[in-house]
Amino acid sequence: MGSINCLLPMVGVFGILLSGMPPALTQGSAPVSVAAPFTAIEFYNQGLEKRYQGDYRGAWQDFNQAIRLQPTFAAAYNNRGVIRLELGDVEGALADYERAIGLIQNYSVAYMNRGNIRRMQGDRQGAVTDISRAIQLNSNWGEGSLEAAHYLRGQIRLELGDRRGASQDFRRARQLGFEEVDDYLQLQLQNAVALRNWEQAMLLVDVMVEVFPTQAGELRAYRARLQRM
Repeated sequence: MGSINCLLPMVGVFGILLSGMPPALTQGSAPVSVAAPFTAIEFYNQGLEKRYQGDYRGAWQDFNQAIRLQPTFAAAYNNRGVIRLELGDVEGALADYERAIGLIQNYSVAYMNRGNIRRMQGDRQGAVTDISRAIQLNSNWGEGSLEAAHYLRGQIRLELGDRRGASQDFRRARQLGFEEVDDYLQLQLQNAVALRNWEQAMLLVDVMVEVFPTQAGELRAYRARLQRM
């Protein structure tokens, strides 16, 4: 899963025009408007727009400007971390997420993003700790969500072989409306069978029994066939 960003209310990104007649303006000349410098929020929102357009370098520059103007702008650090990850700078992304967390202690989406980085680095227990903290706080999600956090933690718990924890998270994500769970588990099971990884396949079926209780009988019968492989 890709990293999650945090969206502030949109404001005008072209600055404020100053009206009035400059002293040097001669009779018959057209009025001249001078654009005020961008504020930190304007750079931030422009950075979001550039990111959505795929202009990651431009977005990175805008978030840099937002931070330069407002060094305590936690959302700008978080979103610069998102861009750094898109550009392959994992360590830079991690540093930005940590800075965002340092500025806002209950910043759920930054904890979730840092957890995703830790997972990428192979620190699955650290990832579970961060995402659990995001779920516990359940605030300042930005464009993240509680259901996405349960889904991500469920994936990591599955990688750790934690059947019960993974089942609980996937079930909760579905209850909150995260429909991607169904396709994810089905695909993981297909891959495990294709690789003849019967142990992993049976673990996935066990998880699916708990996530899809109405299909428990069919799934248990399938598991019995896997045991004979």
